[in-house]
Amino acid sequence: MCRSRLGTGSGPIPDLPPYLDIGYASACLLMVRSEVIVRYGVMDWDYFIFSDDVDWCLRMSRVAGKGACVTNAKASHDFPWTKPFSALRLYYFQRNGLRLLSRWHSDDPWMISIRRTLLRLFRAWMTAWAVGDDEICATLKRAFRDAWRGRYGRWTDPVGFPSARRTWIAADFEQRRIRRVLVNARIEDCIPGLVGLLRKLGGNDIQIDGLCDAHRIDVHRQKGIFGSVLPRGQGRLAMLAQFFALRRRRYDLVVTDAFMDPRGSADMTGRFSAFYHDKVLLEAAYRPVRGLLAMLFAHTLASGLASLTWPKFIWPQPEGRPPAEARPVLERIGVAPDVGQPWARSTRLPLATPRTCPPRTGRSFSVAHGPRFSGRSG
Repeated sequence: MCRSRLGTGSGPIPDLPPYLDIGYASACLLMVRSEVIVRYGVMDWDYFIFSDDVDWCLRMSRVAGKGACVTNAKASHDFPWTKPFSALRLYYFQRNGLRLLSRWHSDDPWMISIRRTLLRLFRAWMTAWAVGDDEICATLKRAFRDAWRGRYGRWTDPVGFPSARRTWIAADFEQRRIRRVLVNARIEDCIPGLVGLLRKLGGNDIQIDGLCDAHRIDVHRQKGIFGSVLPRGQGRLAMLAQFFALRRRRYDLVVTDAFMDPRGSADMTGRFSAFYHDKVLLEAAYRPVRGLLAMLFAHTLASGLASLTWPKFIWPQPEGRPPAEARPVLERIGVAPDVGQPWARSTRLPLATPRTCPPRTGRSFSVAHGPRFSGRSG
C-alpha cells in the first residue's frame, strides 16, 4: 500500500547504515518490545490476515517511537511470493487494504489514495467479469461488499478455484489441432513446468512462443525455452496494437498462469484460452471482443464508480475486538481483553496524532533485513 519499498529481490542491499528508520515492516521478521505490546495492544483482530502488521507498526510508531530496520542482520522468510491464484489472498488484500487506508490515509503521506485503490479494484472487477474470470470477479465483488458493509474478520464463504473448470488433456490438443501456443506467464518460476506440460500434452512438435516484459526478453532468449520471445504491451494503445499483431500470428492456444489479476486482451488472441494452475491446464473463457471493450472502457467506468464510493471510506472503521478464546493469552501478558481493540487499553490511552505524539527518541520495533524482506505486508 506504499509507493516505495526498502528493497526487493534477494541478497543484501549495499551501502546502507547499520540501521534505518522505517514506518512499518512485515510481521514475519518483526521484533517488538513486550512493554509496548502490553501498553498499546496487539494487532487488530478484524484484519484476520494481511495488513494487520502494517496497521500495528503505524499505530506503534505514532505513540511509542520509531521503528528500525537492522541492515546487517540476516533472516529468511520461507514465503513463496510467486504463489498462483488464491481467492483468500486476493480477498484479504483488497478488503483489508481499504480498511487500512480508511484509518491512515490522512496521516501518512505515502499512502495511496482511497480513490485510486477503489479505481484499481473496480477496473479489475469489470475486466474479470468481461473476460470470464469468474473466480476473480466474485472475489473482488465480495471484498468490496464486505468492506462497504464493515464486515471484517474471517471470510466465511470463500470462493473456490477451480470449482467447475474443465482440465485439458492430450486428446484436446489432437482434436483441436493445437500446433502454435503463446505463453503469457506473469510468474516466471512456473514457466519451465508450464512448457514441460505443453510438450507432454501436445508433443515436441508444437511451437511455443513467450510473452514477457521488455526488460526480460534477453533473459528468456538466453534460456532458449521459447521459440520466439515477444514484448508485453504497456498502456492501452500499445496493448490494442499488440492484440491485432498477435492475432495475425494465428496462435491456436494462449496460456496464462492463474495469477491475482484478470486476463488481458493479449490472452484472447488465439483460438482457445487456458489457465495454468497447480500443474494442470484449465479451460478459460474466450471473449476477445469483451476483452477489448474492457481494456478501452473499464478504466473510465471504474473512475466514475470510485468517485461515487470513496467518501464511504474516509472515516476510520470501528476497531475489532478479540475473540473469547484469546482472553487467557491476553490476560497472561497483561493486556485487558474487555477494553476496545486495538486503540483503547486498560491505560485508556488515546491514539496520538502526528501533531501531538511525543518525540520519537526510542524505537518500539525493529526488523531484520533478509533475502525476502521487501517492506510490505505479508
